[in-house]
Amino acid sequence: MPATPKVTQPITNVFGAPIRQYPGQSQVTRGVRVKAPGTHWTGLTRTEQQVHYWVCAMEFRERHVFQSHAKAWGQAHTGPGMRFVSEDDAIEDPDNRGSWTTLSLWNKWRDQTYRDDRDAELQYMDQLPAVSAANASSADKQSPAGARVKQYFTLYSEGTHTVSGNGKMAGQVLKCEFWACKKEGCARGNTKPIKQIGSGTADLYSHLDSCQPNLAQELCIASIHSPARIGEDGA
Repeated sequence: MPATPKVTQPITNVFGAPIRQYPGQSQVTRGVRVKAPGTHWTGLTRTEQQVHYWVCAMEFRERHVFQSHAKAWGQAHTGPGMRFVSEDDAIEDPDNRGSWTTLSLWNKWRDQTYRDDRDAELQYMDQLPAVSAANASSADKQSPAGARVKQYFTLYSEGTHTVSGNGKMAGQVLKCEFWACKKEGCARGNTKPIKQIGSGTADLYSHLDSCQPNLAQELCIASIHSPARIGEDGA
């Protein structure tokens, strides 16, 4: 008698409705942001694991090798995976490579993040703005790192930031800058500029993502550092 084939049960939300499974690469290209549960990181304290953290999709692989993870996907296996970076980690360490999770689990996080505010998810549904690769490359070569996004802000002041927490950079003093959004009427103008730590521009991109999402997507795709333009070999 032939063996009974294994049937994979569809992932459902708390109400039993199937969770929409979005393709992995499109989520990387669009820079989808979701809230990930602290339990995904085994190195966090019990208190830290009770918090949800904003993370951004950075890379997709059809066949990623997963080690066993009792609080996430379970047994070790090979399958579709998403690499993501916590926004807090990106600020403290711009070279942070982030973490991996399964595509199905990522989509579950996405559903939980936007379940009560689907309008906020629409920015990832629209067609991506057309960007000329040749023009983008030329602009990147002529501009220093981060200059393209900074042209939409005004440098308000400079200062220092002391890294908190118990991480490897705790206690270190870093340079920080305060940038005011140039968009007329924006709440993060001169009265409440954005604090940008170090040489990165993560906070500026994060602000544009909510203030001017189409512009943010265009800048991310045009950047030579965008995961949408980085190959499997990192080139």
